[in-house]
Amino acid sequence: MEKAQQDFLQAVRDNAEYWAKQSGTKEHVCNGLAFSIMVLLDGYSNHNLRGYSLFENSMIGKPIGENLTGSLHDDYRKTTKAQSGDKQEM
Repeated sequence: MEKAQQDFLQAVRDNAEYWAKQSGTKEHVCNGLAFSIMVLLDGYSNHNLRGYSLFENSMIGKPIGENLTGSLHDDYRKTTKAQSGDKQEM
């Protein structure tokens, strides 16, 4: 496993541990963890990670379309609040 993979997985574990200790509904905690993982992918975390490229893969495993990262966390936050009317911050 490459160092970048190890660093990413550790950051996910750190976020899972953090969100497991938070109060609120299960939905709020799960949304918080999902949001935090998207922050990691987008490259806006305090884990010193640069961000990642995420593409849809074709049936033969080749990337197709455009990079999905960059604003995933912000788009997720906006659409999640709009769908649920949730006023709690993630």
